[in-house]
Amino acid sequence: MKKLNYQSGDHFSAIPTFEPGLQTVVAEKFLKAYNQSLTLEGVCFDRNGDMYFTSTAGNSIFKVNMETKELSVVFYKENVRPAAVKIHKDGRLFACCLTNEAIGGVIAMGPDGSNPEYIVKGYSVDDLVFDADGGFYFTDFIGDFRNPLGGVYYVAPDYQRVTLFCGNLCQPNGIALAKDGSVLWVTEFQAQRLHRFDLMNNRAGIPYRFTGMNGPDSCSIDSDDNLYVALPNQGRVMVFNPLGTPIGQILTPGREDGHHLFTTHPMVRPGACEVYITCKDTAPDGEGSWIFVAGSFAPGNENAYQFT
Repeated sequence: MKKLNYQSGDHFSAIPTFEPGLQTVVAEKFLKAYNQSLTLEGVCFDRNGDMYFTSTAGNSIFKVNMETKELSVVFYKENVRPAAVKIHKDGRLFACCLTNEAIGGVIAMGPDGSNPEYIVKGYSVDDLVFDADGGFYFTDFIGDFRNPLGGVYYVAPDYQRVTLFCGNLCQPNGIALAKDGSVLWVTEFQAQRLHRFDLMNNRAGIPYRFTGMNGPDSCSIDSDDNLYVALPNQGRVMVFNPLGTPIGQILTPGREDGHHLFTTHPMVRPGACEVYITCKDTAPDGEGSWIFVAGSFAPGNENAYQFT
């Protein structure tokens, strides 16, 4: 009598049977942020090429000197839980804060964390993306399958008007724009869906439905308009072409043994074929919180983090 046998990773986060054939690379360790397991998010790069990222549990925004790997805290505020940070064309950081209506929203500040001020308040903001007009879209990370209260909102360039773009979502999370601004991508965390909004033709579709628990999380594009999507509790990032077809995946080292599974945010470095991935190790004998790096299909989009 034949019996079923476990394959690599089955005890932790097996790759679905229809996805192992994807082109696959394994990431390398780049930088350790914490010895303990704390969620990291929100990688982006400034014009000098230095990296910023956030810690939701640590209520902090970090800066990394990419030449020396020196790590510094540029912003800390109790209970704001920054989940992403993007850079305005004037150099200011726009931090997305996940907390309650009293202090959640978008906080703008200098690149050194100085002069913080609310641009948007009263939303649990997970991520944002600027458009060419100077406005931005953001995700309101609320709702669940019983009560889909989450939505995607647009903030006008004068920052005086906030308009609902799409509602009835279960914790919308990551958000990205195509290079020409014609396509908006949104990941829906609890419903495990990838949304593609064709802004020019007023059309929308769901090109992909994910499997497994928790996710998809944050997303970003490269200069070929490929979309990189992090999958928490799976230790991997999936890559989609501009139409939403899977074309590759990046795995974390040790995932088959239950390590480095909580992957949250991928960002391709502008001008380089390098994708940086935030991750925490939730295993009982975990190795802390890391940023990993792997090769990407194309260099990062030069305008991925600021409008032109």
